[in-house]
Amino acid sequence: MKKILILVVLSLSTSALSNILFAEVVVYPDKPTAVTFSNSGTNRIVCNGGNVADVFYSQNKGMIAEVIDNNVFLQYQHIQLGTQKQLINERGEIHIVCADQVYTLITVPKQVHAKIVYLNNYVTDKVKKNISLFNGMSREEMIVSLTKAVISDQYPETFSVKSIDKPLLISDITRSNHYIYNWSNIVLRKEVRPEGTGVVAHEYTIDVFSDMELTEAFFIDPLFGENIMAITLFNHDQNDPGSEKHFIKLTKGDQMRVIIISGVHHEQG
Repeated sequence: MKKILILVVLSLSTSALSNILFAEVVVYPDKPTAVTFSNSGTNRIVCNGGNVADVFYSQNKGMIAEVIDNNVFLQYQHIQLGTQKQLINERGEIHIVCADQVYTLITVPKQVHAKIVYLNNYVTDKVKKNISLFNGMSREEMIVSLTKAVISDQYPETFSVKSIDKPLLISDITRSNHYIYNWSNIVLRKEVRPEGTGVVAHEYTIDVFSDMELTEAFFIDPLFGENIMAITLFNHDQNDPGSEKHFIKLTKGDQMRVIIISGVHHEQG
């Protein structure tokens, strides 16, 4: 492993190696982020998606910030000790209002090269990319595409995927004819949410204890969602994601996957 890593570094061009050494930093608005800044050069903070509305910081930390359009230029004062200048190395905070979002940076001044920091609204980026991904598709085509992504367990990085692994209990049943609960184990495995598209997918697995036949109609129930748009039954042993059926006969010991696509009224940011 060490030899492989060394070969990769040595194979990089001078410009590529420079990009690694002086890597740009991306900060998101969801939590304070520690960033190392040069205490001797001029650092640049870029607001993506709009201009910088305001900047708040403690001037007693030696920071000097100047705002120009969507840029914040950050420098550090020097402490004069007799005939010598001492560089500041005390941590501080700077709060930047960028495109209606507040970004908090924990500033760590060190003797390093000047940094470029980008302020990105990750949720907005995800929404834009998800909408672009399904651009030109009908609602039916989008549902099929999302269903196949869940079956194959391969998603774009912009999808929010949450593992749940929660068994459904008899007490959860809202319809009296759900005999299947007495003869199987149903588990909600995951939630897949392509934010910005107005839909969400839930995957269930069913392990059966007795022979039975299931149809999609069984899952039209508030327990599985209030605004169900599509239901797909998929035999766990099937290899072809395109071979979904409207009903499946199961024997004792079989496992089946169920993918339910529902509409959502709000997008979670």
